[in-house]
Amino acid sequence: FAGCWLLTRVTIEDGTTDLSGARFNDSPLETIYLGRNSDFVPSDSNSPTIKEVTIGNSVTEIGYGAFYGCTGLTDVTIGNSVTTINGNAFMGCTGLTSVTIPNSVTTINGNAFMGCTNLTDVTIGNSVTYIGSGAFYGTGCYNNCSDGEFVYVDNCLVDFKGDPYAYNGGYLYRNKTQIIKEGTRLVSLDGADMRSLSPTEIISLSATPPILSTLGSYYGEYKDRIGMLYVPADAYNAY
Repeated sequence: FAGCWLLTRVTIEDGTTDLSGARFNDSPLETIYLGRNSDFVPSDSNSPTIKEVTIGNSVTEIGYGAFYGCTGLTDVTIGNSVTTINGNAFMGCTGLTSVTIPNSVTTINGNAFMGCTNLTDVTIGNSVTYIGSGAFYGTGCYNNCSDGEFVYVDNCLVDFKGDPYAYNGGYLYRNKTQIIKEGTRLVSLDGADMRSLSPTEIISLSATPPILSTLGSYYGEYKDRIGMLYVPADAYNAY
């Protein structure tokens, strides 16, 4: 469908057979319905025109870089069978302000929403157990945090704002007390950040122990750099 100058709406009907090779180069798409797994990737020529994307309930994963650079995208609906949002899937979608990730999703891979500068309203379903490095880097959620703070998206701790490695000023972030706020469900923090922060103590205010994802996988490498973990007294046994 390359070069269909008047084609603005595409519907790929629901189905279980994967679709490959879907290309719409130089077609000014605005509205897309994807009803099955596909390697659909918009070309540079139509990325800015896409405004609305609906992922149907037969789709199980959103492909790598699927909507990368769709700067005009403002409305995304993700179906309730999607389990994985792959890396760079919505990277650079600067028009996106909100997204709801359904309870079916378990994995959000690295850089999935990186650079979505206006994305501030995110709901993350309770089945998500892994959020990759940089998944929300440069989003409104990230940018609205102060330097030296943990970055939360919904009830998930996903990043640290600041560069502990920086030659000029990195020391300001190291060897400090870090706080995990009340109600945190998931900690999916790059283990390299924790190793470089080397916190003297971590204070968890969450009565229910959060799920440890990325951070947990690096525990063996940085455990000796954490001075002390403090938890609520009535939750000691749970931890």
